[in-house]
Amino acid sequence: KFDEEVSAVLSDMLSCNHSLTLLCIQNISASDFTATQIAAGLVQNHSLKKLDISKNSITSTGAASIFRALLKNSSLVSFSMSGNDLQSLNLPKLTSSSSSNTSL
Repeated sequence: KFDEEVSAVLSDMLSCNHSLTLLCIQNISASDFTATQIAAGLVQNHSLKKLDISKNSITSTGAASIFRALLKNSSLVSFSMSGNDLQSLNLPKLTSSSSSNTSL
């Protein structure tokens, strides 16, 4: 499981890394806190092309952080977060955020 310290390091790494193009962190029990940290890193990252955070413990709260970050990130072309604990009632609101990212 990613703890808060590891999540913060991941955020810092995403913020300053200019060569990473794929990040796959599936099935590691990543939480909403981890999603929020990834989102913070995505805002600053311009090299990541593919992000897969499937099969974790991310809820609609964490997903909302990711989708808000996608509004400011134009490098990502592939994104998956299937198999998380998302509430379908909130998905239309969340997906409308990502529709303004034309690279996805």
